Amino acid sequence: MAVADIFTALLEDRPYRKTALEIILKHAEDGAIDQDVVKALKTNIGKINTLQIEAQQKAGEEYEKFHAAAKV
Repeated sequence: MAVADIFTALLEDRPYRKTALEIILKHAEDGAIDQDVVKALKTNIGKINTLQIEAQQKAGEEYEKFHAAAKV
């Protein structure tokens, strides 16, 4: 969970977003987070990013529908 939490936080629109994987790899090397989980993240980062973008888009669409309905 720690790796997922850090990854998600680092991908938000923040100055360090572009170095998210670098930061996570450093934490793994330092033993602060699980190296095996980080390896799995690194192996699957493309798919994870795609799923995250799709989920964010869907959430945005659902929010817009909710917001529009609330104005009625």
